[in-house]
Amino acid sequence: MPNLRYLLCLLIGLQAMCSVAQWSDDFSDGNFTVDPEWFGDVDDFIVNADMQLQLNASAAKTSALFSSVSFPDSVRWSGYALYDFAPSANNNGAIYLALDMPDVTLANGYLLRFGENGSDDAINFNRVDMGVETTLAVGTLGSLGGDPAEFIFKVTKDAGDNWICTMSFNDGPFSTQFSVFDNTHDMSSLTYFGIESKVTSSNTAKVFFDDLLIEEDLPDVTPPVLTDVRVLFPTVVGLTFDEAMDTESIKDVNNYVVNPGSISPDLVVFSPDNPGYANLSFEPGLPFSTALTLTVSGVTDIAGNSMNTTEVLFLIPEEPVEGDLKLSEILFDPYIDMEDFVEIVNVTDKVLSLANVYLENVTKPEEEEPFDTDLLLLPGQYLAISDDTTGMFSRYAYPDTANFLLREIPSFNNADGNVTLGVFRDGVKVPFESFDYEEDLHLELIDDTEGVSLERISYAIDAVEVDNWYSASEGVNFASPGYANSNAVVFGEAPDDFVYLPNTTFSPNGDSDGDQLEILFNLDKPGYLCTVQIFDTRGQLKRILSNNRLLSSEDFLLWDGTLDDGSIGNLGIYILFVKVFHSDGDVKTKKVVCVLADYLD
Repeated sequence: MPNLRYLLCLLIGLQAMCSVAQWSDDFSDGNFTVDPEWFGDVDDFIVNADMQLQLNASAAKTSALFSSVSFPDSVRWSGYALYDFAPSANNNGAIYLALDMPDVTLANGYLLRFGENGSDDAINFNRVDMGVETTLAVGTLGSLGGDPAEFIFKVTKDAGDNWICTMSFNDGPFSTQFSVFDNTHDMSSLTYFGIESKVTSSNTAKVFFDDLLIEEDLPDVTPPVLTDVRVLFPTVVGLTFDEAMDTESIKDVNNYVVNPGSISPDLVVFSPDNPGYANLSFEPGLPFSTALTLTVSGVTDIAGNSMNTTEVLFLIPEEPVEGDLKLSEILFDPYIDMEDFVEIVNVTDKVLSLANVYLENVTKPEEEEPFDTDLLLLPGQYLAISDDTTGMFSRYAYPDTANFLLREIPSFNNADGNVTLGVFRDGVKVPFESFDYEEDLHLELIDDTEGVSLERISYAIDAVEVDNWYSASEGVNFASPGYANSNAVVFGEAPDDFVYLPNTTFSPNGDSDGDQLEILFNLDKPGYLCTVQIFDTRGQLKRILSNNRLLSSEDFLLWDGTLDDGSIGNLGIYILFVKVFHSDGDVKTKKVVCVLADYLD
């Protein structure tokens, strides 16, 4: 049973404690012929195994059911509906809230209608006069334009003939769709409630209704609730309430304070046509990447009920620029029961929005879309992105702090390919980083690289440098999705020397634990050329590790214990002679000692 129905059942249960429903049908009795009785196109409907009213038409047609109701002057309708397709001009629906006769071609009354071509489909509130419909209000555009169209509706008409509709779409929060005045038809003259579905042949069993309730609208004594706070722009914060709000109190800027700084909005934008929404405008804007607290007090609903003072935490994220987000890890040859993944990391102290971020494989031109998500990446956070995160959960151990995003990513060849990270800016791709991976970059000692990821060693070194990637450690089952890499080189507080070894002992035995010697550089400026020669204790040159390699000011080299002839060096002590020189004449040299501590089995 859909989650939306559970929410509605709870709503109905709470309402039932304070009022007696005048008319209801949750179809739990397995029929729609008694208590209450429906009539009309009864052969086109069934009550299914989930105890829902379901369309079951034999062909493409318009099918409708009606039931007799005695409406009070103040009345509330609510219910659940699922049109399991994208509504269109040929596949649509109507909920007849109140009519004076079941013949809709001649009737007077009020209804909800939806279904039109395009993606802007919304709920329409219509009045019908002798069979002719007039639209009185239109809800949020696009709210019913997707596949499926699933919603809970709540419509209220008070004694002053004010009509208000709130709806929840696809298990989302309730939002006000319209608020309008109309007193054309007296409720005492209206005696029928109904539903209608117009479908083509492919949708004859794809319409569902449940938990339909019509009751007297008792006086509102419940305080309003702030249900959502959303950053729309750096200067605009949108508020959503669970009911229609009083214009005067909602527009008073003194009723809102943002801390730190005791900042009140310069303007509150509020329209009686959307009485459950308000936009707070701040100029020149609130601070980015800062934990903010919004305190709302003194606001009331249209019945005069004061909302309890409410505090909500939020922040203003920043759109990433080049250097903020880095490629961190890629699995391009997954186990047969899982999918590829790409990991990115926020290397700044900013809170970054991922709404416009994209991933691409430039060797396989595919139409890539931005992430289009509300997900934020906090400072230092990693994020693993995959078509199937379940496979990662089952194959790899991960801490509670690991982060995952389930979404489509580019396809990657097992042998070689590319991963590019960037953002869409004004609809144009702006690439940040790109890495051309190859299967041969894996540790040679790993016979089967299936399920083994390539991890980035340092974010201070460009992603294009193939030496900056290494097979994930066996200690993490050969991948570390969503958290810090097992082979990361961390440039901590460096000694005064321009070159140093964080660990002087290493063991290239294939266990991915200290398999390589890290040689770290801490230079006063970029542009040095580096030569590293490795000697044994007898002074014999065994390996030229680097010959005039260009270094950045913070850089590294790795030695996996192999010699120039391709063999693994013998157990013992080795001396590294390191020389760097700059085009401006600066030359630095140093000898450092390391220990190859374990033979390779």
